[in-house]
Amino acid sequence: MKKYRAFALLVLAIFLFAGCAKKPVSPTPTVAPTAAATPNAPATLQPPTPTPVSTPAAGDAVLAAYFRQNYDLGYAEAAYADLTHDGQNELIVVELLDESGTPAPVALSSVTDSSDFREGYVRVFSLVNGAAAQIYEREANHAHVGWQQLYLLTDETGAYLFDCNPSVFQGYADYTYTLFSLDAKGGAVVKESGYLSFVVDSAGDGYTYKDAAGKDVSADVAAFEAAAQGYVERAVPLLVYFESLDGTVLYDFLNRELYQHS
Repeated sequence: MKKYRAFALLVLAIFLFAGCAKKPVSPTPTVAPTAAATPNAPATLQPPTPTPVSTPAAGDAVLAAYFRQNYDLGYAEAAYADLTHDGQNELIVVELLDESGTPAPVALSSVTDSSDFREGYVRVFSLVNGAAAQIYEREANHAHVGWQQLYLLTDETGAYLFDCNPSVFQGYADYTYTLFSLDAKGGAVVKESGYLSFVVDSAGDGYTYKDAAGKDVSADVAAFEAAAQGYVERAVPLLVYFESLDGTVLYDFLNRELYQHS
């Protein structure tokens, strides 16, 4: 059976629940805190301005043919970007699946809100010996909210994946983000990463953010959010699904705007 095709506005809520989480390899904040902040409510990052996603170029013929042969339009979306920085684009495929006994593709035309989402994948294919070969895969599932935010970002130095995973679980917060490209085997080549761990507590009508020693880290949290916001505003969502503390589900996938009114 063939597999499948998708971009959209995106809202990134930094204050989340997460059922499963792991810390990055280098847990060192890359953005220094600035002026102290007074946290009155969980922060919400603003959506980016949509920009066109790349279409296959002349040199992408093999990858474009692979997508046509293995995915059905309306069931998957594709983007092309040089994630390995070797001068040749990779094929990025985003697809959504249901959770029946054997997962099946979900028609994107019917996926207009988060209630339809069960499972999804971002896969990256590269040219290896003249043929398309998968080198990277990222899964997202509605049962693991808070750790599934993957974007495509391109700047003057090349194309990157931006993985932003801010999570709060039972009052303990782990905020992480990683901007990375891929090596030829699909390993992460990290350009920048950030990590911040703290405890969140309700204080009247607001919140307090403290580290393990009880020190206020509101400025650090604000700096992390500002850094993440800067990347999100320049990025294209590939697959995003998570739930904020107030129960709002934030959901997006590549080229979603094409399917919102079908």
